[in-house]
Amino acid sequence: MWMGVMIVAMLAQDEPTVPRPRPGRVERTDEDAPAWVLSVRAQMRDFDGWTRVREWDSEPATLDLAGDLGLGMLPGGRITLMRETRLTEWFVEGEIVRGSGEGVYDVDFAYDEGEFKAGAPFEARAEFFFGRAGVAFKRAFQEGENGWIGPLVGAEWTRGYLGIFQGGEDSTENYTQFLPYPIVGLAGEWRASSALTIGLRAYAGYVPRMPTIFREGGVMHMEVQTASVEVELAWRISAAARVTLGAGYRFWYGRLDSAEDDNELSIGGPQVTVGIEIQW
Repeated sequence: MWMGVMIVAMLAQDEPTVPRPRPGRVERTDEDAPAWVLSVRAQMRDFDGWTRVREWDSEPATLDLAGDLGLGMLPGGRITLMRETRLTEWFVEGEIVRGSGEGVYDVDFAYDEGEFKAGAPFEARAEFFFGRAGVAFKRAFQEGENGWIGPLVGAEWTRGYLGIFQGGEDSTENYTQFLPYPIVGLAGEWRASSALTIGLRAYAGYVPRMPTIFREGGVMHMEVQTASVEVELAWRISAAARVTLGAGYRFWYGRLDSAEDDNELSIGGPQVTVGIEIQW
């Protein structure tokens, strides 16, 4: 009997030890691991819309950005840095749009502090920066092997200028008093194949007239409306790189007003992008 017990004990010692997982522990995979993604895109954006800029008691004209100022489609670029995890997609990005146009107005008109003559050619110059940051929650609505869709929350911030130059007369309005404002929407990504994915981002934001921390002839107030939808195709060209092609529509309206100023700008139209993104 004792001999049998000793043989069983010796055999048990020779068996390989299998590690047991800790209670509640989830083993991570490479797919679950956090990743950084840097995207750089060139874009063409339709700057169609209108502007109206009052200075004190002036009676400014409402000017069409494309028809009157010749701005139309303007080039730009966007840089986005993302931090992807199993549950979330954090992002911060900056977008710049700039360009110039030419026009001739059929009557005398006022813009900001400038008084411009009818029938004389002028040049318009514009540059606008849009900064955004936020997070999308991947598992909130739908998630599967082929992709996900979830809510997006974040903030947007705008700065820029639009100036008119006619001979020795010029006037430039700077849109620098906007505070960051919230945006909410949807984001998602679907795998069409092992090499091709389709991405979606859509958001909107609204801030009614509210005071800012700036003063210009009294307290400066701001009002903002913004909306965007974009679909993007991404082709994987290596383990760490993808090329992208996107199209979408953006709308933005902003107003800054005080006793001295009343500045309005509305932009709306399609845009196309092409870019590359690197993951590590």
